Amino acid sequence: MKKWMNGLLAGAAVLALSACGGGDETVDGSTENSNEESTLAKIEEADKFVVGVKFDTRLFGLKDPGTGEVEGFDIGSDIQGIDDIGAGTKVLAVKGATSGQNLLEQAPDAEVIELENYQEAFLALQSGQGDALTTDNSILYGMAEENSDYEVVGGTFTDEPYGIAVRKGDDEFTEKINEILADLKASGRYDEIYEKWIGESPE
Repeated sequence: MKKWMNGLLAGAAVLALSACGGGDETVDGSTENSNEESTLAKIEEADKFVVGVKFDTRLFGLKDPGTGEVEGFDIGSDIQGIDDIGAGTKVLAVKGATSGQNLLEQAPDAEVIELENYQEAFLALQSGQGDALTTDNSILYGMAEENSDYEVVGGTFTDEPYGIAVRKGDDEFTEKINEILADLKASGRYDEIYEKWIGESPE
């Protein structure tokens, strides 16, 4: 079961504001009315607050000279699922895993960048070297748990159950493992463990 991670960072470009009292506040705390509509009144009327960001600083806001798009900490991401992965999207993966190849089967125009391990891959995501990170959903949930600026998005796009390696020919041990697993499922204990560590009910 695979999911991919996309960094949805703080600092949205559009913020909603609640209604405030009328009038402009002066330096001494009093208010005065003006024929000219105040900036705050305009924001309240539009029901949105558009914020500008610098785009010359990597990680916080940098204009990509290739695409012309502004990306970084202050910029929210539009990636919400596998369908949003297209040409020019950089997806991070780990060498030796099936994640990168599986993603390319679903999104052949994506650019997959493989790193040596999960720590390097996540650091690359944080530094803006990729737009998303793909691997097993259980690993991604752990990353998101420790880094609240990121979340697991989209749905599973492959079906790859985990297995337990047993010495070939050791049928007795294999049967015992299968028996234990069956008991875990039947008792509901498996669902409890899954929900505790993954944060949702198993599919």
